[in-house]
Amino acid sequence: MDINKEIVVLTLQSKKTYFRLLELNCEDGSCRETTRRAIDGKFLPIKINGVFDFLSEILVALYVSNGAIFLKIGNIVIQIVNGVTVVLDRDKMASTLTVVHGSRVLASLSYVCSVDEKIKDDPTPFIEDEDFDFGLFLKNVISSRERIKVLQENW
Repeated sequence: MDINKEIVVLTLQSKKTYFRLLELNCEDGSCRETTRRAIDGKFLPIKINGVFDFLSEILVALYVSNGAIFLKIGNIVIQIVNGVTVVLDRDKMASTLTVVHGSRVLASLSYVCSVDEKIKDDPTPFIEDEDFDFGLFLKNVISSRERIKVLQENW
């Protein structure tokens, strides 16, 4: 075992719950859930490297490591480069998130998007459907070079 080898652990923020964090080990893909901690009523600053959620009980994460952006779906890790796109097929019962590069399918995941989380006539300003559907959020972010650039600069 090489004891000089650096293990890179990234901190990911839950898309649904501010206090929920995930520590992702990029070496072996393992992860550990944790929470934000307050000391004297104040939260310590934490470097956030991405976001995560569980779709159909499968970990899905979007994160930046060494300046590159990655999408993790279960055990599949995909670097988001030119030509990688996300297709989202939605109907009333389920949604299917498919990641493709050219004509090659890299990953696909079906999940149920609960509309119960969305409050009808929510008065919150700037609220979007992607705030309630992580698959839609991923599709929108990965489809926008501007949003990817912002994430790379901030994560």
